[in-house]
Amino acid sequence: MHCFVCNGKLKPFFEKEFNGQCELTCVEYVRCESCHLALSKTHFEMSDRAWETLNRTYHEQYQGKDSFDDDPRWMSRLQAQSETISRLAKADVLSQSLPWVDYACGDGKLADMLAQSDIRVSKFERFMPPHGSGYVTAEEMLKEYDVVINTSVFEHLRDLETLDEIAGLVGKNGALALHVMVKEEIPADPTWSYLLPVHCVFYSNRSMQVLFDRWNFDSCIYHVPSRMWFMFRQDHPGLREFAEREASAGSEDFHFKEGFVDYWK
Repeated sequence: MHCFVCNGKLKPFFEKEFNGQCELTCVEYVRCESCHLALSKTHFEMSDRAWETLNRTYHEQYQGKDSFDDDPRWMSRLQAQSETISRLAKADVLSQSLPWVDYACGDGKLADMLAQSDIRVSKFERFMPPHGSGYVTAEEMLKEYDVVINTSVFEHLRDLETLDEIAGLVGKNGALALHVMVKEEIPADPTWSYLLPVHCVFYSNRSMQVLFDRWNFDSCIYHVPSRMWFMFRQDHPGLREFAEREASAGSEDFHFKEGFVDYWK
């Protein structure tokens, strides 16, 4: 078995006993020798049907609700993401020439929050039932968008094809607004709180840089309070000027870099 991000060799990492939670028992995790991505060998060996059932069963616990014990900061993080995205749009850092989409939006809460700031975002959800209006089908999806929002999804994806599909929707002047856990090194710790029953992939800074380069992104902003990366196809002047203004004002919330911002060391 090889790493689906860089094709490096995967070696045994650690195990976690789920004791029947979501019908999981002992889960085996492996780690890439090259890019240090970690993944669950157990989850990757599930059938597509079993994997989809696991995800649907788990997410139906909180879809349409305003709290979830496994993610107590969920709603406050969504609010911070909405405020940050709105701010970048008003500063013309995020283009609005083309439509926007929230890919794998779940119950659409983030898009609904953005609508309150007069930012229209189409909702796309392949697996969960729609909540409210604004959803588009796979057939209605456009070929490119100025902003593709993707939050708390990368940890659930078992193939490079879907990752490529998401990044491929970003237009030449666009950006990927991404929320995902990225660490310098994934801890070999079965008590780590991020090891949820539906999280099957864990990204290191190295593995995310590989993907950043693969998708031909140029520059990046990381916003600490919202835990969001904004990956840009090209480094336009407004992006750099915005980052410089924030830094000169003493803000430590926005971090700019040509390349992937490896903030979490």
